[in-house]
Amino acid sequence: NDAGNGCDTCRDGTYSNPGSTSCTNCDIGHYSSHEGSNHCEPCESGKHAGSMGSTLCSICSPGHFSGVGSAECTSCPPGKFALAEGSASCESCGRGKYSSGGATSCEDCQAGYYSAPDASVCFHPTQHSLYRLTVCYSRDSSSSEVSGGEA
Repeated sequence: NDAGNGCDTCRDGTYSNPGSTSCTNCDIGHYSSHEGSNHCEPCESGKHAGSMGSTLCSICSPGHFSGVGSAECTSCPPGKFALAEGSASCESCGRGKYSSGGATSCEDCQAGYYSAPDASVCFHPTQHSLYRLTVCYSRDSSSSEVSGGEA
């Protein structure tokens, strides 16, 4: 109890609304880093708090990102990367580069191969042509013909 007023001070990771007689844990994705708080703050982008009653937000590791008030960090999808810890978003791999999920950088395609932006694999020009023909054929499965045009 505080001296003479009969009130308890809420501990870190909790808050109490004015006039309330109890403390409440901060929600997931939020935190309170000091005693006696009347609210919890959302975690900043690039950070997360995965449990109720958090006293701080953890920084997302490289290859991951989060938005404001996140419970967890998300792996960058294939074709994107996050170099630094605490990323709010992932950056796209450019032409001629690729990445798998959770990447911290993009890899260069090997000589003679290429990729579009946001790629997870590189293609050899002959492989890509066959791929396009397969896609065209599968879109119109009632047709027994495969045209030589692009998809």
